[in-house]
Amino acid sequence: MDEVVVTGYANINKNTFTGNVKTIKSEELMQVSRTNVLKAISTFDPSFRIAENNVFGSDPNALPEINIRGHSSIGTMQLDKDKFSKANLEKNPNTPTFIMDGFEVSIQKVYDMDPNRIENITILKDAAATAMYGSRAANGVIVITTKDPEAGKVRVSYNFTSTLEVPDLRDYNLMNAKEKLDAEVKAGIFAPNKELGEYEGDHWYWKKYNAVYIEGVETDWMALPLRNAFQHRHSLNVESGNNNIRYSFDLNYSGDNGVMKGSKRNNVGAGFDVYITLGKFQLSNSVTYNNTISEESPYGSFSDYTHQLPYDKFTDEYGNLLNVLYAWGDAGTKLNPMYEASLDNFEKHKNDEIINNLQIRWDIGKGFMIQASVGLQKNWKERKQFIDPKSNKGSQKLSNNNLLAGDLYTIDGNSSKWNTRLGLSYNASLGRNNLNFSVIGEINQSNSYMISTHYVGFATGTSADINNASKVKDKPTKSEHVSRYAGLNGIFNYSFDNIYLADLSIRYEGSSIFGKEQQSTPYWSGGLGLNIHNYNFLKESILISRLKVRASYGQVGNVNFEPHMSHNYFQSQYDDWYITGYGNKLYYMGNPDLKSEKTNTLDVSLDVSLLQDKINFTATYYSKKTHDMINDVTVPSSSGFMTYKDNIGKIRNRGIELSLYANMLNSDDCFLSVYGNFAKNKEVLLKIADSMKRYNERVNEKYQDYDTGGNSYDKKYAEVYTKYEEGGSTTAFYGMKSLGIDPANGKEVFVDRVGNVTYDYIPSQQVIIGNTEPKGQGSFGFNFRWKNLTLSSVFQYEFGADRYNETLVNYVENANIRYANVDRRVLTQRWQNPGDIAPLKDIKDSQKTTRATSRFVQKYNLLSMSSLTLQYEFGERITRALHVDRLRLEANTGELFRCCSVKQERGLGYPFAKNFNFTLMVNF
Repeated sequence: MDEVVVTGYANINKNTFTGNVKTIKSEELMQVSRTNVLKAISTFDPSFRIAENNVFGSDPNALPEINIRGHSSIGTMQLDKDKFSKANLEKNPNTPTFIMDGFEVSIQKVYDMDPNRIENITILKDAAATAMYGSRAANGVIVITTKDPEAGKVRVSYNFTSTLEVPDLRDYNLMNAKEKLDAEVKAGIFAPNKELGEYEGDHWYWKKYNAVYIEGVETDWMALPLRNAFQHRHSLNVESGNNNIRYSFDLNYSGDNGVMKGSKRNNVGAGFDVYITLGKFQLSNSVTYNNTISEESPYGSFSDYTHQLPYDKFTDEYGNLLNVLYAWGDAGTKLNPMYEASLDNFEKHKNDEIINNLQIRWDIGKGFMIQASVGLQKNWKERKQFIDPKSNKGSQKLSNNNLLAGDLYTIDGNSSKWNTRLGLSYNASLGRNNLNFSVIGEINQSNSYMISTHYVGFATGTSADINNASKVKDKPTKSEHVSRYAGLNGIFNYSFDNIYLADLSIRYEGSSIFGKEQQSTPYWSGGLGLNIHNYNFLKESILISRLKVRASYGQVGNVNFEPHMSHNYFQSQYDDWYITGYGNKLYYMGNPDLKSEKTNTLDVSLDVSLLQDKINFTATYYSKKTHDMINDVTVPSSSGFMTYKDNIGKIRNRGIELSLYANMLNSDDCFLSVYGNFAKNKEVLLKIADSMKRYNERVNEKYQDYDTGGNSYDKKYAEVYTKYEEGGSTTAFYGMKSLGIDPANGKEVFVDRVGNVTYDYIPSQQVIIGNTEPKGQGSFGFNFRWKNLTLSSVFQYEFGADRYNETLVNYVENANIRYANVDRRVLTQRWQNPGDIAPLKDIKDSQKTTRATSRFVQKYNLLSMSSLTLQYEFGERITRALHVDRLRLEANTGELFRCCSVKQERGLGYPFAKNFNFTLMVNF
């Protein structure tokens, strides 16, 4: 049987399909990772990109940020983001659409799912492959097919994976207590000056000397909130049936304890699938239930610990936790993060989900088939965050005048979704002609409901219940949204003599997200291909077994936005009563003319297979242009609003993709294959909105007060920002172009936009100083089997990107040597005397914050071993003795080594971790 491409709407013969797809089989996926589906996908397709999150690291409760072939939209701008908020990861308009067994699911569903249930994954990238999804297709589509139950005797499969997760702190280069004190002496901290007289400086030196050398204080602050975490996953599958009815039952559990103490994410799932075949009539029904309970670490942000002074104690002489840390000189009050961690603070999340998908197929005959499906999904979500009354982070501080402090934030909500689909398909071979077409109509509705409440005033930290709150602060807020879309698909696939290929897809769709006059939009694509290997002169070729060229062009859309953008929303003013009742004010101004973003995509590919498919090569060029980009439009503040949403802006992504697979050796006892892939993407903003120009002004304004009072010592001015200019990109970052440190006086020399040299830092003269988009990235690896032993490895790489090294800025050049631990490089490569040629300014000026400058931009080149797997399949003699059908042991590790050209601290809010996995698979 010819291999088919699973698109979620129709299965199309891969030999005659002109779309750009990548299919990953279950065994391939498992060789990379049994715990992280999304990470495994990224190793097979370099255009599937997971952004490195330097804030949340390996936090099990942080969803990854993903895009395919670059960004098609702007999303939340940097100034409007909370750097340490995970909500930014959930509301990303560049996230691809995920389809599981024909129904759309959330990225969280895929993130939490049991990999053992997956049969294969298909990545749809170009318009020919994705246009059938219309307004959901601009960012690509990931189609996941789960395993069907097989007929036969009752079979039981059990998989157990245990994981040891170890904090990865190799990118931190901090001083110990003795090194820190020595650095302070060399930096002149204790020298007589206006702040500290000769006696005072000498006094504090001996105080610290006593702590370091007499008392031997050496606090490993980074170790305090961390642990080696043990995780375990279990999956049980029971299946059986005959030719008329097949069924399977699944149970799975995963307990993911993060490397920060107290953080965890536990999932429990169950599913029941049944397949009934009665002649030409087929019915399948799948029902699944999932429960997720997650908790954030009570130890707070990892950044609260990393730069604490190593000679600071966090307990008194009796072992009691200190509320605040010791103040050395004029250090002021410093909170003790370990005291906060000892309180009854918590943040807990709970999510329950139930899904029922029903699908019916009726083979009418003569190539015609009717398909119908109904999908129902229901979610219940809860979130509780409690701040202990004794905490220093509450909205009210505990005091003699206020005996009730503490906060409880609650969010309760639910959401539901239903989808129904009806289609007619035809598949036939008429002589040398192959026809495959489908007409499919569908309707979808989503509802969401959420209430947020803030309670204050609790007697103790153990009374975190709404019944124990003294009052509700402010009025609870409620949000409720309904969105609908309906679509009609026409999908046509044709081949002549299995040589000349054509695809056509048309979708007409209406969505309630957009304005009344713009709710209905057509999406389309067309593709042409040529199977050159099927010409007579190549059919008998020993060298070339496959030579295919294909091209497609089409238009798709994006609806990954809030559902209320085109509608006005009002808020009731219960405090202002009139004779006719209370008043209402306009809370959000919608745009009734708002329409979908549209992305036009050109894709050209070449597929080559040699030596009876032993060597396979694919090359692709693509160009994506998004217009009608949804952005904020600035309006006069007298209107009561600063912005509203409109279709303004254009962005283009162009790139190439290469992949190579070679089967080097294949015999009964030995097998060896090698593979590699490469992708390059270049993004350009072709047109920007006025709101983006206003945003650029806001970035400039961030630096305006730098020279006022003591602001020049504020670390917030060291942050580097993205701006939006035509010819730039969403991955570019801006700063002043630097010529380095002037050897004569130790001051930094800048160049403005027109080439003038100056000592003055002028925010409006910032230019692009770097881009986080790599020149190229991909992966390579091998699979080797000798008899029952299999070894496989995957390496990932990227090169040519830029990084702004914040560690060099904040903890080397601008290091606060007096009050915080710093990087060991703090005293090296400094300007000291006239004539010195050095990359860093004088240490005497180190506390004055360095603003964004090209001096700290470094090339980011990376090579890592992302996966190493060793498997052993026990032979028939042992399995028969154990009365099992199959027995396999497996060991796997992720990122065993990592070589990077930029030396900076990683995992600022939550550290990264290394994983060591051990798996047992048994079939009965």
